[in-house]
Amino acid sequence: MHDGRSLIKTGVFEALLVWMCVFGLLVVTGCQKENGKQNGNRLGRTVDLQIGDRMRIATINTDKGNIVIELFEAEAPKTVANFIKLAEKGFYNGLTFHRVVPDFMIQGGCPKGTGTGGPGYTFADEPSALKLRHSDPGTLSMANSGPDTNGSQFFITHVPCPWLDGKHAVFGKVVDAASQKVVNKIAQGDVIHSVTIGER
Repeated sequence: MHDGRSLIKTGVFEALLVWMCVFGLLVVTGCQKENGKQNGNRLGRTVDLQIGDRMRIATINTDKGNIVIELFEAEAPKTVANFIKLAEKGFYNGLTFHRVVPDFMIQGGCPKGTGTGGPGYTFADEPSALKLRHSDPGTLSMANSGPDTNGSQFFITHVPCPWLDGKHAVFGKVVDAASQKVVNKIAQGDVIHSVTIGER
C-alpha cells in the first residue's frame, strides 16, 4: 500500500512532468513560428529578386521589320547604359544602316551616314564586355576605330565572328529567329525608324 507521503510525491512528479511537456511544446511551437517567419522573409526576398530580374530589351524598328535584342546589362553596364540613353533621346531615329557586308554584319548608328560620325564623345571599352564572344549570329557589338573609341555606332552579326573577340565590346544578342531573319534582310541604306527600350 502507498502511504499519503508517496502519493503526494507521485502527484507532484506527474504534475511537474505534465508542466514540462506543455512548456516544451510551447517552446517548439514558438521556434517553428519564428523559423517560419524568417523563412518567409527569405522566400519573400527571393521572390522579389526573381520578379525584379527582368531582361532589358531593345526593339529596333527598321524598313524590314523589328529586330528584338536582349541587352547584357550585367556584363556591359556602361555600354548598355550609353545605348539606352541614346535610344531614349531618339538619337537613332531616322539613321540608316550605312554599312552592310553580306554573311558578316550590318552596322548603324552614324549620324553622318558615312561611318565617321558619333554622339560627340567616346568612351572606354569595358573589360567585361570585351570578354564576351562573337560566337553566334545576332551578336550586338560596338563598332569602333580602335581601343576605347566607342560612341553610338553598333553592328549585329550574320554569322559567328571569333576574329572580333577582344576587339569589340559585346553588349547584346538577337532574341529569336524572326529577328535574325530581319537582320539578314537588311540592306545598305535601310532606315532605323526607332529604337525603343523595354523589359521582358
